[in-house]
Amino acid sequence: MKQVLIRRGSPVVLDVPAPQLADNNILVKVAFSLISTGTETEGLAAGRKSLLLQVYENPAKIVRGLQMIREAGLRQTVATVTNELEAAYPTGYSCSGIVLACGRNTKGFAPGEGAL
Repeated sequence: MKQVLIRRGSPVVLDVPAPQLADNNILVKVAFSLISTGTETEGLAAGRKSLLLQVYENPAKIVRGLQMIREAGLRQTVATVTNELEAAYPTGYSCSGIVLACGRNTKGFAPGEGAL
């Protein structure tokens, strides 16, 4: 399955595993998805900022980093920060489509219905 994600301030399309039905969820075949001009645009802008600028804008990250170094060591902290910087975050939380399946604990939806 393809999904639009944000990585380092740029949208990317990646193959991801198909979602699995859970008891409290409904599975929807998405027809339309909105990439919001607020949330996702902020994610794009934030991802383009250098680590130095991020720390300047949020000095609490220095305290968090020092605490991580004390608890996990420098090597693990560098790996964790690198992974966070390289992570891809999902977009498009507003969508519509057709309900494929309903979890056991869901109400108000049935397979085949339109979903917003």
